[in-house]
Amino acid sequence: VDEFKQVIKIDPNNAIAYQWLGEAYLKLGQNQNAMEAYEQAIKLEPYNPISHNGLAITYLTLGQYQKAIEEFKQTIKLEPHNANAHFGLGMTYLFMGDKSSALEEYNILKNIDEVLANALFGRIYP
Repeated sequence: VDEFKQVIKIDPNNAIAYQWLGEAYLKLGQNQNAMEAYEQAIKLEPYNPISHNGLAITYLTLGQYQKAIEEFKQTIKLEPHNANAHFGLGMTYLFMGDKSSALEEYNILKNIDEVLANALFGRIYP
């Protein structure tokens, strides 16, 4: 975290440093800080699917499912074959009790990443 903050201090417009700061905070369970870092990364570089996906995971962790859906969809819009985003979107739908939409994501995911598709399917039909 300190290293990324140092980079940001030197270059406050470094979107990648904010992205990695968000990742570090997320791994530390500092979800509010992760959200703020990812939001800043997206503000600086709005077309970066990695930052959108990180923000989506953060929202999912915080139980902000609708925001997570929006960010996973933005990730997929920017990078249609992003298996992690399809998996995350499917999981978010499951947490919301929407098995039908989760199954739609499974059907897309099975053509991208069979392992993640099977993991999602196993959660849809445990």
